[in-house]
Amino acid sequence: METNNQTTLASIQEEIKRKKARKKRRRFRAWLKITALLILLALVIFVVVKYEQSSYSKVSLVTIKNNRYVDDQEILSYSKLEVGDRIYLKLGMLIENDLNKHPFIETSTIKVDYLHQSVSIWVEETTFIGYLTDNNETFLLSKAGEMLPITDLSLIADLPHIRGYTAEMMPELVKFLNRIDSSVYGLISEMRRAPASYDETQVELLMSDGIIVTSPINGLELLTSENYYGVINRLDSDKRCILIDPYTQSMVASICQ
Repeated sequence: METNNQTTLASIQEEIKRKKARKKRRRFRAWLKITALLILLALVIFVVVKYEQSSYSKVSLVTIKNNRYVDDQEILSYSKLEVGDRIYLKLGMLIENDLNKHPFIETSTIKVDYLHQSVSIWVEETTFIGYLTDNNETFLLSKAGEMLPITDLSLIADLPHIRGYTAEMMPELVKFLNRIDSSVYGLISEMRRAPASYDETQVELLMSDGIIVTSPINGLELLTSENYYGVINRLDSDKRCILIDPYTQSMVASICQ
């Protein structure tokens, strides 16, 4: 009987030892996991800090393409971009949203190259339909009637000079200028307000081919390619002026006064 009791006690003691060994192994494995995680976390933090401090995390190059009227510095100002900014904080969609707030930029496309730390900006500017001068300042006139002050006069080379119109008159003028056929509009070198007793809105257009077109402002929409070339192809040598009558929907050649 005593022998059986001793055997049972030995078995219990052995089982207790095994349990203690298993617990010890579990604690050791848990310690190894925690240690490995701490080492991995420390390594990640080290890499992040080193990346943050290195030039690889910064914008090193910004290229701007297709802008003619809005200068690079103004585009950078609207896009909130600078060389040296943290590139991982720059998202193309957010930059586009900021840049598209510029009144003279229709749309923009941004490409962020995180590998080469560069940002490429492509813009589509608004269409300008003329230029004005006021107090020795030159302004571009957009198709929406907005004005952009400029100093680079090479930008006005292909645009007509608009004279005699105040800011209050501009919305009505712009509305009808936008209705002129684009192929004819490109021939206009100058437009000037020429009010008559019978029509305060009358305007004169000096064309690059030497023709002078006179019309009330609401007659400008008759300046289609078909109408214009249909008249000038039949002009006599002494008739270099065209009169537009919006009420009869006619264009008539005449001798210039």
